[in-house]
Amino acid sequence: MPYSSMHACVLDLERTQQLVRIREQADPDLEIAEIHRRVYEAGGPALLFENVKEAPFPLFPIFTERSSAPGSFSGIRSKKYSG
Repeated sequence: MPYSSMHACVLDLERTQQLVRIREQADPDLEIAEIHRRVYEAGGPALLFENVKEAPFPLFPIFTERSSAPGSFSGIRSKKYSG
């Protein structure tokens, strides 16, 4: 399903419980990449970093495993993250 905007994608991922919002401040210098890598390797959800250190905007890393699951975006796994 194509999305008309990134906002629409985020809302759909949230609606289908495939998104976790990270509200704590995260450092873009290695910290965010490491968090994303660990969640990805565990088969976790999409992440939205809302408080990126020294950045005026959130960060939504979209490197994910391909999947044909209904409701997936760029292959975000549809199973719930348990970690």
